[in-house]
Amino acid sequence: MTHNRRMTLAARPEGEPGPEHFAMVEAPFAPLPPGKARMQTIYTSVDPAMRIRMRAGKSYIPPFAIGETVGTYSVGQIIESDCDTLPVGSFAWSFSGWETHPVVGRRSAFPIVPVGVPLSAYLGVLGFTGFTAWLGLEDIGRPKPGETLLVTAASGAVGSIAGQIGKLRGLRVVGVTSGAARCAMLKERLGFDAAIDRSAGDFSAQMDRACPDGVDIFFENVGGPMQAAILPRMRMGGRVIMCGMIAQYNDAAPEPGPNLMAVVTNRLRLEGFIASDSVDRLPGYQREAGAWVQSGQLLSDETIVAGLHNGPTAFRRLLGGDKLGKTVLQLAPDPFAPARALSSATP
Repeated sequence: MTHNRRMTLAARPEGEPGPEHFAMVEAPFAPLPPGKARMQTIYTSVDPAMRIRMRAGKSYIPPFAIGETVGTYSVGQIIESDCDTLPVGSFAWSFSGWETHPVVGRRSAFPIVPVGVPLSAYLGVLGFTGFTAWLGLEDIGRPKPGETLLVTAASGAVGSIAGQIGKLRGLRVVGVTSGAARCAMLKERLGFDAAIDRSAGDFSAQMDRACPDGVDIFFENVGGPMQAAILPRMRMGGRVIMCGMIAQYNDAAPEPGPNLMAVVTNRLRLEGFIASDSVDRLPGYQREAGAWVQSGQLLSDETIVAGLHNGPTAFRRLLGGDKLGKTVLQLAPDPFAPARALSSATP
């Protein structure tokens, strides 16, 4: 392979993103600059936050420019290098994006030592996805054994890990998801104490059954009417972890906010966070989570989509909730997961 392929933002979507908002660009490899390395991407992430960067205007991270590579986290193998921290043949985690062969350096890519799990784990349970769940619980949730944790989007990438970490911290965990099959998965496979089916139409009654004494910690990933229904059920001194609001990412204008009087009357702590602000703590999380993964205490589900050309479809399905666990694009064979064999034409 002597050409790099990358998916770029072609136009800013209003509402749901479609294929017309993306464009594939292919070009021959350019000479490698001094101190840089070329990585063959094996997996690249599909993240809800990418939708925020497709909008013009101020946010916590600059928007994508038209023609810019759709940026996110990736893992891959170094195939050419003039960087002493990224030798040829080594594996790395990088801030690159939807690109088959990005040029990276010591500030944008970091070596990883595989621990016998598929490399996709470094985008999910051992990457920023798991780190986000852990950081929100540790810093804002401040869990105490016996408390009740409610997680929305609980079968998703962050939510499924947040619930499991809650159980490891001694919490009673309730997950909100859609469909009877996903509710069963949360309880039977991931160990949640109860599950609420948001698609069943009796959300309030399900909340009463699952959380009869209220909620101490609310890990918020969805927003919208569900958030408004949960806040009044928070217990005195409860903590609300504002991780994301995927239900509103396609909205052209913000929805009216919920009634926040419960925050006052119940003395709630409501706080947002961005995991990349605390990247220096990622290795500590990986040490703790790596032991949980190897012991089977922390499980993860993945939606693997083959091929860079399928990125827009995978992204649209992610925003619509049509996935399980972490969604990644696979662009090359993973030596630690040979059963996921790909043809050379896949990207």
